[in-house]
Amino acid sequence: MSDPRHVRIGIDVGGTFTHAVALAAATGRVLGKVRVPTTHRHEQGVARGVADALRRLLAETDVAPEEAGFIAHSTTQATNALLEGDVARVGVLCLGRGAEGAKASRDTDLGVLELPTVRREVHHRYLDLGECDDPRGGMGRLARELAADGAQVLVAAEAFSVDDASGEALAMEAARAAGLLATGTHEVSGLYGLRARTRTSVVNASILPTMMAAVEATDAAVAEMGVSAPLMIVRSDGGVMTVGEVRIRPVRTLLSGPAAGVAAAVVHLGIADGVFVEVGGTSTDVSAIVDGRPRERTATVGGHRLHLQALDIETLSVAGGSMLRSGSRARIDVGPRSAHIAGLPYYCFDEAASPQVAKRVAPTAEDPREYVVLRGDGGEWAFTLTCAQRTADGLCSPRGAEIAASLLDTSPEALCEEMLRVAGRRTAEVIRRMASDAGLAGSRLRLIGGGGGCDALVPAAGRVLGLDWRRCEDAEVISAIGVARAVLRESISRNIADPTEDDLAAMRAQVIEALTRMGASPAGVEVAVEVDASAGIVTAMGTAPVELDAATPGEPLEPQHLEAAAREAMELPDGTPLRLVVEIGGLRVYQATVGRRGFLGLFGGERTPVAVVDQYGRVRLQREDASVVVSGREGIGETLGSLVDYGDHGARIPPTQAVLDGRILDLTGVPEPDQARSLLTAELDGHPGEGQIAFVRGDR
Repeated sequence: MSDPRHVRIGIDVGGTFTHAVALAAATGRVLGKVRVPTTHRHEQGVARGVADALRRLLAETDVAPEEAGFIAHSTTQATNALLEGDVARVGVLCLGRGAEGAKASRDTDLGVLELPTVRREVHHRYLDLGECDDPRGGMGRLARELAADGAQVLVAAEAFSVDDASGEALAMEAARAAGLLATGTHEVSGLYGLRARTRTSVVNASILPTMMAAVEATDAAVAEMGVSAPLMIVRSDGGVMTVGEVRIRPVRTLLSGPAAGVAAAVVHLGIADGVFVEVGGTSTDVSAIVDGRPRERTATVGGHRLHLQALDIETLSVAGGSMLRSGSRARIDVGPRSAHIAGLPYYCFDEAASPQVAKRVAPTAEDPREYVVLRGDGGEWAFTLTCAQRTADGLCSPRGAEIAASLLDTSPEALCEEMLRVAGRRTAEVIRRMASDAGLAGSRLRLIGGGGGCDALVPAAGRVLGLDWRRCEDAEVISAIGVARAVLRESISRNIADPTEDDLAAMRAQVIEALTRMGASPAGVEVAVEVDASAGIVTAMGTAPVELDAATPGEPLEPQHLEAAAREAMELPDGTPLRLVVEIGGLRVYQATVGRRGFLGLFGGERTPVAVVDQYGRVRLQREDASVVVSGREGIGETLGSLVDYGDHGARIPPTQAVLDGRILDLTGVPEPDQARSLLTAELDGHPGEGQIAFVRGDR
């Protein structure tokens, strides 16, 4: 490869395997892919597996280390640390004055940190700054007391540190002088609500030592191979952050692994609307994608909501490696135990397998003796969900299904069919709920499968739902592709009841500054601002490519192909006219008029579906029934006024998307036309395009 620094490398650390892919930076084309066993039990932890995967990938793709301009990996370290109780002891040092300080002290005294498998005492000290002649000395004394209590990490907490962090910064200095790691509540969230901010910071602090050790070991292993590009880590929202950022806010890597797959669904596959189901060997992740963006939610740990946004992903304990189970509750069931956890190979992938009998076993000491394994002179094998599908498709010997079926007094065909039906029904329930919550129906409800086990589980779920499904390209490494295609991301939230244009501009500037510190070019940063009027919260979300030659989906398509993409997305009957409403900065807004079926299939009026397609044929926005209004920059205020609904609630903007120069801005939830105008003005600043805006008004 002649051009240096034009390869993007993504490494996904899964429960069973670590996958690595190399992509051409300019096109996103897969240059090579490898997988190695995940090294959970190695003295270097999963870092060893990351290094092994990278070494093999470079060798097999003939990519020189210096040609890697981007390298990132997903991680399960943060999640595993919390699930397994591998957490540090934390102390909180609260600062305040008078009665307000006394309340802050109560809000920050958490007592214990409740995790799924462990309870940890959270030590607490309070310093009244109004009664302290020597604040630095007082902070140092209390930090040493917390260290004597056994705290390893100190959290500095002050009520309004999001506005002025100087007090927390002094407390963090005192902690480090006392030999403790330190973090402040202002570092993890910009929102008010001291108790939630402190709780989030305590969770962050508890995994700080583990995450620092993990990322530093991985960083060193990558550097040893001569890769000079800085190592990036996938965040819970699908973006990436630097190793330096992980050292401050490791809590942002919760759900790092599942987030990578969703990121690939959006960026690599170009999915605008649908439900993405990524099926591994041990678990399955389900997520809804709306308007080309995965849905987000507030993260929860141990039943406690945190000041932390993560992708809305539901994880199921049924997957391609789920073992056949038969017990008191169901004659034929699957999982939750997988072949990986049981330490057994899949029967269907061992051509030399010669099972003779089937037995019920307990894969681990905690399991009931209800899992069916196949035994023979050559060893033992698990009969998994993937085995059931491959047997039904004639891709492996039916001998395994016959032996398992004889134990359960059924036929091999009925056994495989029931295993798939049970797993499909369980998955379909989650898909149905997530699609409903996201407002996905009709042509917008697409089912996309990824992951090595998708061929078994996703079609089974599709049959239950009556939906067709699509297997994504390179399904088995889709998460690693998502890692390789990830972008830098930063979001800042503030409590602002009535934001002005100056407020919005200041938040945009903060996001750009944060991304610039991570290595982004300011010119490549895109920032979107959302206003949640009911909660009084404004959020600025920025993304930026790590390098200027970030991957594109290929060559721009001809107009006829773009129209065909819109027709396919809208599922238009043959011969239905399709109108190009406007083209703005590479985004084409199409609209059609179709008949609506009413009661007993009779004609029930008309609807006007809309699809927004980019120059690469990706559907960026779709509505089943919507209106489109096109405005110039100077007419924004008047156009917004025409969109407003008036009622007992006062003036509000209904669900509306603004199509700008290559971008789409969601105005849903913005209560006032003036605030919407401020958002649009801030978004248009610095973009000297034509200044046209298309407003798509229609229910989600």
